[in-house]
Amino acid sequence: MIAFCILHLDHYQEQDMQYYLDKYKQKKIVGLLTSSPIQISKKSGKLNLPVVSFDRVISPQIPTVQSNNYDAGMQIAKSVLKQKKKKVIIIAGSKEDYYPISDRIKGMICVCNTFDVKFDLRSISARESIIAS
Repeated sequence: MIAFCILHLDHYQEQDMQYYLDKYKQKKIVGLLTSSPIQISKKSGKLNLPVVSFDRVISPQIPTVQSNNYDAGMQIAKSVLKQKKKKVIIIAGSKEDYYPISDRIKGMICVCNTFDVKFDLRSISARESIIAS
C-alpha cells in the first residue's frame, strides 16, 4: 500500500466537514489529518471518515495529537541563540490564528527575554506566503 499526503492550504477559512466527506466518498482521500478549524455537524460526525487532529481540539469525538509547543519554542530559541545571534525575528502565521502556536511563540520570547536578546515578532498571512502562490 502506498501512502501519501496532500497539503491543503485553507487560508484560514473554516471548511465544513462535508467538503472532506465528499472527497472521501469520491475516493480522493482515505482519511484526514488536520490542524484546521473544521465545522462538524451531527450528520457528518456519524460517518466513517478517519480523522486525526494535531494541536487543535476540534471535537470530543476526534482524536487529537498535541505537542508541548512552549517547550518546542524554547528549544527553537536556544538553538538560534547558540549561533550567537544578537537580534532575532520570530515569524508566525496570521495573528488571527496564533492558536495553536501561541505557546511556541511564548517559549521563544521567554528564552530571548531570559538572555536579553532583542527580538521582533512578525506575522504573515497565508495569502502573503510564497507557499500559497
